[in-house]
Amino acid sequence: AFAAANKKYGATTVAGTMIIARKAGIKIFVTGGIGGVHRGYNETMDMSADIIELSKTPVAVVCAGIKSILDIPRTLESLETHGVPVISYKTKEFPSFFSPSSGIQSPMHVNSVEEIAKVVDASFSLGMENGILIAVPNQNSYDGNVEAAIQSALEEAAARNISGRAVTPFLLSKVEEITGGLSLVSNIALLENNARIGCKLALALSRLNRTPTSNQSSVLVVGGCLVDYIARPYNRIPEKSSAPGKLQIGFGGVARNIAEAVAKSSEMEPNSVALVSAVGKDSMGDSILSHLRDVGVNTDSIEVLDNQRTASLSAILDENGDLSTAVADTEILTDSRSFAGEMHLKASEKLKIVVMDGNVPADVFAEYVQFFSRRSVCIVFEPTSVEKSKLPIYAKCLNGVAVITPNLDEFIAMFEALRQERHFACLEAEKAEIKSGKENEALRVLMREVLNSMHSGSREGALINKEKHVVLTLGEGGVFHGRSNGQDHFTTKYFPALRAKVKNSTGAGDCLTAGLVKGLSLDYPFDRCIEYGMKLSKLSIESDEAVPDNISGVKL
Repeated sequence: AFAAANKKYGATTVAGTMIIARKAGIKIFVTGGIGGVHRGYNETMDMSADIIELSKTPVAVVCAGIKSILDIPRTLESLETHGVPVISYKTKEFPSFFSPSSGIQSPMHVNSVEEIAKVVDASFSLGMENGILIAVPNQNSYDGNVEAAIQSALEEAAARNISGRAVTPFLLSKVEEITGGLSLVSNIALLENNARIGCKLALALSRLNRTPTSNQSSVLVVGGCLVDYIARPYNRIPEKSSAPGKLQIGFGGVARNIAEAVAKSSEMEPNSVALVSAVGKDSMGDSILSHLRDVGVNTDSIEVLDNQRTASLSAILDENGDLSTAVADTEILTDSRSFAGEMHLKASEKLKIVVMDGNVPADVFAEYVQFFSRRSVCIVFEPTSVEKSKLPIYAKCLNGVAVITPNLDEFIAMFEALRQERHFACLEAEKAEIKSGKENEALRVLMREVLNSMHSGSREGALINKEKHVVLTLGEGGVFHGRSNGQDHFTTKYFPALRAKVKNSTGAGDCLTAGLVKGLSLDYPFDRCIEYGMKLSKLSIESDEAVPDNISGVKL
């Protein structure tokens, strides 16, 4: 009030920001850490107004816990006394700002932002006047002895008779000095992480205030939803031996990756992409569903099946980050219940694109193609593997597919299947040139034949889209795009690869397809959509994650 009355500048504490947020109608705000009961409270009676404000202002505060320089046990006790719910995110132990753990059991803990959103929504709906504290563990914790640094800073503060509101800034500055600036690096990292979780919470809370259905979606993705176990050796693995390396567990499946990447990319509204798949009634299935909802994927059409395991992939990369070998446990995807549900419930005026991967059973695939292509919905097929790339040919509905996105091996397998069915000339002499992984005339010949097959006549003419596309990924060789309108108009274009430092290539193709699909759903030119997909693919290759968070920063 003093600063406002005198038209002066002033910084706000957590308490001050809560007051402003409430007046502005903001339900969630993010900070680094909250204030609380100071060490030595018995002598100083120093306690932050943050605690009092949390007890009387209905705003959810996302933080990395209570500042480490404070008395964490007494602060938690005071919050309980004042009726403030305290929730820890993905940890049973209350985080302590610089460190993800404090050695103190958290009053409550949850494993998803959707669970937090339900608590926040329930509190606000009941008209509760208190705020809610959400504590998020620091993902880039300071590894040194921060407690020793704090004790040293406290001793110096006492020796210099520093007291009152000057204590906190002095202690933080001194701890930074003692740790050689590493505490500041950790502080910045936790702020960024808190902001990320706060944004996801805001999205989850907004979704609770409306009824999400697949009918809101402009993109429908159908196919596999897996847990990935990815092993990467530090060096080449000797034959029939083991080698040191890194094991990473994450979420995968071609369809799931594409759905997540489309949802994470910029300009997409929550629930604008829906996933049709299945998971087992197990902990990994629950985790997949929770994660998808967190990133904004509509999960209404994902079946949760009893007596089935959530699908999984165990993959071994080579020392360069490329796939060496893998084993897929996808029995659940052959279950007749996996893609159940009336398709007309998934169709809507908004729906522009249906993407299907090679995990869809042939009869279901044909049914989807027939149903949606008749409604002028663009159908994209992501082949998934060499064997599964033949799916639309064996299902006898390739002519209903508008876009296919194979890699070179998958493309050759599709051509061979078509050759046997339609008696193409064998191109044994050109195979070496085709498999070179470069743009060449032999590839153009194959491209034309495949596109002609995609236009192949059918009594059900409604299945045939006006324009067909093959987006052929050549790895380090870039992307080769062919298009045809079925009337002797056939063109190709080569897109050079973007330079990238390879960490993990397992999600590269999926992110490229996601970028392509996202661009098409927003009516961008096809070439621009390919270029956008290549940018997302580059970020995936350079990340340990198949679908990294930073793709949201790439603009079309």
